[in-house]
Amino acid sequence: MDAKTRKRLRKQKKKLQSFHFSRMVPNMTTLIALCTGLSAIRFAMQEQFAIAVFAIIIAAILDMMDGRIARFLGASSHFGAELDSLSDSICFGVSPAIMIYIVSLYQLGNIGWAMCLFFVACQTLRLARFNTVNLMDTEETTDLWKKKYFTGVPAPAGAMLALLPLIFGFAFDIPMEKFPLIHSIFMVGTALLMVSKIPTFSLKGLQIKTGHILPLMLVSALFIVILVTHPWLSLLLFWMMYLVSIPFSIRSYSHNAKKYTLTKNNETGGSAPLLKK
Repeated sequence: MDAKTRKRLRKQKKKLQSFHFSRMVPNMTTLIALCTGLSAIRFAMQEQFAIAVFAIIIAAILDMMDGRIARFLGASSHFGAELDSLSDSICFGVSPAIMIYIVSLYQLGNIGWAMCLFFVACQTLRLARFNTVNLMDTEETTDLWKKKYFTGVPAPAGAMLALLPLIFGFAFDIPMEKFPLIHSIFMVGTALLMVSKIPTFSLKGLQIKTGHILPLMLVSALFIVILVTHPWLSLLLFWMMYLVSIPFSIRSYSHNAKKYTLTKNNETGGSAPLLKK
């Protein structure tokens, strides 16, 4: 073993012996999200359904934070990405499915349980596809405009859409546990949206024009006021708006794809390249 190799190994050993605490913060955030999402099942078993839904919401907020914290601290790692994926599978797949089964789908017997299994399977497949695409894509192979979209509905959004009938019941004081058919429609529909190739807007790639900043801040302030005074109604409106935005995301994706094709045609002198999948 030469001197250069020994020096490199000593540096690696030193890094392992002095692991900085800040690099643990993103993974700790993910573990807190995991415990919060899993606790939703316990609250549902105790028939504290409102608290159970809030636990899923808190897990979703923490899920949005852990990646940003990792990038801010320069602590991104393959371990953290895998941990986040496993946490998402439980928080936004297993927990919502079992919660909805306890609330209402148990009335459908084996069919209700089959719907829960279908939801979890679709959500897991969606996460596996997402991880695979992230491993294959790089800055050079991914077009910048595609970063504005997800392929299918993301896992946290899927969990909230599946819980939408419960949120509707809390907003208008309606016992939604008496309507298992509505829950089953939302659960199966959301599962299909998650594994579909429908493009949906991604906040990560959203760019806001300077002239739209002030109106957006005013709308955000209004939403926070409604959220504080009428939390269930505001959550219902927010996720209904998300559902309505899906046709617009499809149209926007198609428009950008055509624009990209025309640009490439002009650059290559008229030859029409295939769009990257």
